[in-house]
Amino acid sequence: MKVAFRVDAGIAMGGGHLSRCLTIANALILSGVSKCFFILKSHQGSFASTIQRCGFEFEVLPLEFQPDYKTSDYGQWVGGSILNDGQLSLSWLKKKGFTDKDWLIVDHYGLDYKFEELIAKSGINIGVIDDLVNRQHSCQFLIDQTCGRKDIEYKKLVSSDTYLMTGQRFCMLRPEFLKIRSLSLLKRSAFQDIKCIFINFGSTDPTNVTSRIISTLSQVKLHPEMRIVVAVGRNTPHLLEIQNCISTYPGEINLIVDAINMSELMYQADLAIGAAGATTWERCTLGLPTIIIKTAENQNTVIKRIIEFGVAVLHDLDTENQPVELLKHLSYIQENYLYMSEKCSDLVQGDGVNKVVDRILRCTTK
Repeated sequence: MKVAFRVDAGIAMGGGHLSRCLTIANALILSGVSKCFFILKSHQGSFASTIQRCGFEFEVLPLEFQPDYKTSDYGQWVGGSILNDGQLSLSWLKKKGFTDKDWLIVDHYGLDYKFEELIAKSGINIGVIDDLVNRQHSCQFLIDQTCGRKDIEYKKLVSSDTYLMTGQRFCMLRPEFLKIRSLSLLKRSAFQDIKCIFINFGSTDPTNVTSRIISTLSQVKLHPEMRIVVAVGRNTPHLLEIQNCISTYPGEINLIVDAINMSELMYQADLAIGAAGATTWERCTLGLPTIIIKTAENQNTVIKRIIEFGVAVLHDLDTENQPVELLKHLSYIQENYLYMSEKCSDLVQGDGVNKVVDRILRCTTK
């Protein structure tokens, strides 16, 4: 059995989708799948080297035009015709010997049933990862790990025989987070003061929220022993600005580029400041409360549900007097730390990838 992933990553769109696909791929290999492959477009900073470092074979498809990543029309993000994308993907899969025993898993906001049906007509099985609930799919299974998501939300978008895996119990995390979970929760239970803040806005942070937060924190009267840890990817387009902000920060602050120990960094922190991407579930698994910041319009639903669950507080970058607002959030979390940490750990157990892999293997043996 072989499994391929049609997924994109880049400086403008980030690497969250690729990260969760790599997590599934690694778990599938450990479960006996013979090979995993990746198909992606040549977006700037496409992360092909990341796939290579993980030991997977991949194919980079050419862009037909330069996408407008700021538009809400996610078809633009494909960087070409959906059907052309499908034909090129199918051609490559056939070269790799894909049959009706194999799978293509699609994790892309710009691809829908038209792409999926084209592949499926060749006999290849189709799985989908989504979190927007905004288009039709033609697939055997669909995963949406958004907290609070229900199967009923997809009922009109998929066929009646599509197996749905929705909600936070299907959060797909790397094993390193599950391994350190118990130790991290034990540490949270003994919390006294916020002494370490972890800042991370994904692998690229295209809108440079990192610099704005560091600048704001420099104006907040923090505990003299407070330590700041900032993690960014090497593809971050504003790396120089972030480095400049760090060089003028009045307290202890450390910058880590391309961290290979994210679970450890989160474990060591008492509080995170970040976006509503895949790291949301990583933080929750480790019981780490968050000051969350919206970095894209498609995060509205996720953020609303995260706030309702009580695992984070929302900081609005458009609010006046940023230092005062940020200090309010810090004070709130300090006072409600144990409650928020317990809510985090209750929300995400961290073993969702095992459920996903089990379903793929069971679908294949039918």
